[in-house]
Amino acid sequence: MEIPFLTYLKTTIKISEFDGLLLAVSGGVDSMCMLRLFEGTKYKVVVAHCNFSLRGEHSDGDEELIKAYCSQRGIKFETIKFDTLGYAAEQKISMEMAARDLRYTWFEGLLKKHKLQWIATAHHAQDSLETALLNLTRGTGLSGLKGILPKTDRVIRPLLFAKKDDIKAFAEQEGIPWREDSSNASDKYNRNHVRHHVIPLLEKLNPKVVENFHHTSSRVTNALDYIKNELLVFKRDYLKTTEDSISIASDVFFDESKATLVEFWLEELGFNYDTTISVLASKESLSGSQFFSASHRLLIDRETVIVTLISQKTEMLDIEIPNDSEDVECIFGNLKFKVFSDLPSKEELIKPTKAFLNVAKLNYPLKLRKWQKGDVFQPFGMKGKKKVSDFLIDEKVPVSEKEKVMVLCSDREIVWLLGYRISENFKIDKSTSQLLEVTYSPK
Repeated sequence: MEIPFLTYLKTTIKISEFDGLLLAVSGGVDSMCMLRLFEGTKYKVVVAHCNFSLRGEHSDGDEELIKAYCSQRGIKFETIKFDTLGYAAEQKISMEMAARDLRYTWFEGLLKKHKLQWIATAHHAQDSLETALLNLTRGTGLSGLKGILPKTDRVIRPLLFAKKDDIKAFAEQEGIPWREDSSNASDKYNRNHVRHHVIPLLEKLNPKVVENFHHTSSRVTNALDYIKNELLVFKRDYLKTTEDSISIASDVFFDESKATLVEFWLEELGFNYDTTISVLASKESLSGSQFFSASHRLLIDRETVIVTLISQKTEMLDIEIPNDSEDVECIFGNLKFKVFSDLPSKEELIKPTKAFLNVAKLNYPLKLRKWQKGDVFQPFGMKGKKKVSDFLIDEKVPVSEKEKVMVLCSDREIVWLLGYRISENFKIDKSTSQLLEVTYSPK
């Protein structure tokens, strides 16, 4: 086991022999073997154990085993006890996600404390195959078929080359102590079901299925590296980026020859497999179709596909404007207010970014907000009222711009649809003694 371990570190993991490692040790056979194998190297190591307080005395027993082992062999040891149940309830996340969050937040602090470069976990070859199979059952793109990578960010997995049976045999040969986690024997979790039933069945079909997947994973990883390089070229050639959005022509986005690159781009933006499939199948959808990841929104807008950060577009806008206001800043632009008595020139009157309003008809404070479904007003020059939504359609305002449209209101009545049209009810005429000039400067 030692020789293939060192070979894997050198040829696949590729970290410097001067790097320091934080070994994540649970007390199970895999992590205890990883600890023993690193003892035979020159690496600086610190052992970290998380007690998640989920198995009572059994959890405490795991901690005591590792503590005693490290004490006997002069290895630096860090441990912490978490209220995992409480954290999961507080954050409204699963137990698995809670344990992961707690674990890696603590690990990051230990890296800084001990001036270490890497976190090492004891995932092995079967773990990687289990991950790929679970991804496959849920539906996945190419990235999900690679299994577990040997190195990501600051985490290395130096046992991915080894099968579980080989690890156990090494532990027994070396007299390495370990503890069994009773939860691993239960089929309650999908991963355990795959481990206990699916992989043994596959091994009956081909005893080398684990080794074969390990090699396949390497080839998939190489293919992914190639695709990522092509994606850089794709983004350079086709994406148009502004301060708050990214856009791409619809004919490029839905080009079947570019589907793989589009899929990987959406993956970068946090869109999961199911949503990505729905997006790519929406070619014939009506303009205005929207799709969401945790961080981004994708909008199908006529000839363009537009992606924006959700946080930038969900910010609420509702500003009260007293009668002494001169300058108002909002997320989409700036408004300047000026009261005077002289009538403006015709050239000034037709500017879409200016509104001239009859002060006598205004009730302060005015209110600035985004337009809403159901809003109606009487556009200047028209006899009847019209829905704002219909007005914007008639004006052929793109869907992406509709979101930025704001209304200035007096009481509950729309005074001005900013950048487009004032209300007939607030227009000025020759009898107007005082008028309010509002100038809108969009960002």
